[in-house]
Amino acid sequence: MNNEKLTANMSLMDMMMVMSQGNPGALTVLMQMMENPNGILDIVLLDSLDIRGSKIWMLYSDSCNQDMGKFQRTLMALRSGAYTTEEIQDNLSLCNAQPFLDDSITIEGIPAYEKHFGPAHPKWEEYIEAQRNVIIPKIQERIEAEKNFKTR
Repeated sequence: MNNEKLTANMSLMDMMMVMSQGNPGALTVLMQMMENPNGILDIVLLDSLDIRGSKIWMLYSDSCNQDMGKFQRTLMALRSGAYTTEEIQDNLSLCNAQPFLDDSITIEGIPAYEKHFGPAHPKWEEYIEAQRNVIIPKIQERIEAEKNFKTR
């Protein structure tokens, strides 16, 4: 079941079981996602990025501080190609995943996480570029730190 992909003929329960891989935290996140009208599309996005089980929980818990608004915006950033699949997987493979969105970055005109904001907004590209400029070095630094720790 670990590498099983979603298929069109799966029931919602089957999808939840495949995606959660038995991880109760991931299942909780997936159930919360289904409260959103785009929830099923977001679950398909996670499937396409090979984010399942504990990685769903890490994305929500570590990267988004258990904030569903931040989680939704993070998914929007991932969907729009803000980060490569390799960058996403590298981050979610760390002992403690880094946020994909840095809350300290402020750009005038960017609404709070709870407000609608996305690729159609005129400030989206500026927002994503600012995020990448801060986040990618942090992820790379953590990867190096973990490599150095493991070689000791």
